[in-house]
Amino acid sequence: MITQNESKVNTYLSGANRCLIIQNCDSGKGKKPTPEQLMKSFDLNQDFVVYDGNQEIRDYLDIIVSGGDGTISNAVNLCNQDSHRLYYAPTGTINDFGKIGKQSPTPIIGKANDKRFCYVLASGTFTSIGYTAKRKVKVRLGRIAYFLEALKAFKIQNIDANIHTEKNRYSGSYTLIMCLRSPRCFGFNFNKLYNPNKKELYLLLVEAPKNRLSLFLKFFRCFFVGFNKPYCKNGIIFSPINYADIDFNNDISFCLDGDEEVCTSPLHLSTTVFNGTITIRRR
Repeated sequence: MITQNESKVNTYLSGANRCLIIQNCDSGKGKKPTPEQLMKSFDLNQDFVVYDGNQEIRDYLDIIVSGGDGTISNAVNLCNQDSHRLYYAPTGTINDFGKIGKQSPTPIIGKANDKRFCYVLASGTFTSIGYTAKRKVKVRLGRIAYFLEALKAFKIQNIDANIHTEKNRYSGSYTLIMCLRSPRCFGFNFNKLYNPNKKELYLLLVEAPKNRLSLFLKFFRCFFVGFNKPYCKNGIIFSPINYADIDFNNDISFCLDGDEEVCTSPLHLSTTVFNGTITIRRR
């Protein structure tokens, strides 16, 4: 369970006696639970309303979210600074955030300017697979759909950027810029430095290599070997940070928890605390 300031949550919106259900029926593969099944899985007995975009989130204390990483991320942003009890039933294809909560629950999430992210903000090689994989392919093939997208996305990117953290300044052309609030991304448990109790992010930079063989070796080092300490070698930088300011020339598409987010420079990355509770259903 991801929780923070339970007493505040219990007193906030004390008049609310219905549960709001936010369900993405297009996420993942397989049959989706009914609203009644979702209520039962979290032992909630009050009346419920299925979200259709017209309800005011602030009118509900209890909110069930059923979908993938992008769905829970959107729900967290809809909550803004209000206190809510979120109940998350991961029904996406990969469900990285759901797995994070089962491993190391934390109320600390990331923030990119005014947009919050639950576990990752990234741009460059492979990062587009989170939002380019087609729904019909994911339904038919599951995780293989992302593998097929990865084959198409195996290209060197050149993102010219200046990154300023509280520790260092970096400048160059990068094939990957990733900021994590997570031990994992895209199914890979590679961030062995992750500490759920520290208000820190994890910055991964991979300089643009000369060829795709070098690109493969760099990504193998990052995602298959992983990091158990800060790393700065062979065009790879991995470091825990408190914040980062990123400057780049043109608007860039980032993968924010599996959805596309077009960001404008300058981009300020930091942590924030989710002002409520998140309970993740254990399967």
